[in-house]
Amino acid sequence: MNRVFFVFFLVFTNCIFSQENIQSYTLAEIDEFPVFHQYEILKSQKNNVPLFQAKLQQFFITNIDSKSLIHFNEHPSYALHLKTTRDGSLNIKNLSEFTNIQKEALEKVLEKLSIKKGAQKNGKDVSVEFSIQLQIKFTEIKTIK
Repeated sequence: MNRVFFVFFLVFTNCIFSQENIQSYTLAEIDEFPVFHQYEILKSQKNNVPLFQAKLQQFFITNIDSKSLIHFNEHPSYALHLKTTRDGSLNIKNLSEFTNIQKEALEKVLEKLSIKKGAQKNGKDVSVEFSIQLQIKFTEIKTIK
């Protein structure tokens, strides 16, 4: 009987700990945001969710090549759902909402972005899911006569 209980206890605790590894958090729940090689947020501004999202949004919009940029409309603003994993990779979760040309452009930008340090909660690397808005504004260029 003791062996059965012990085996059950081991299986139960293993399931709990494996669930903790699978769980992903939101930006509000973590202690430290992911740090990227391409840009850095000052220590005084760390864990500022709107600033983190704005910097990432700016990186995506400025790194989409101009030939692909014309395939993004100005008026539906696009929500890009991203997930960083514990091993330091960054994935787009909602690629099905974009056209093929848009997907290719977003994946090219994603290849340029690399994580220096993953998100942390209680001193451990964790997965984080978050969204950024891609609000692309086109302005008219006027020629001066």
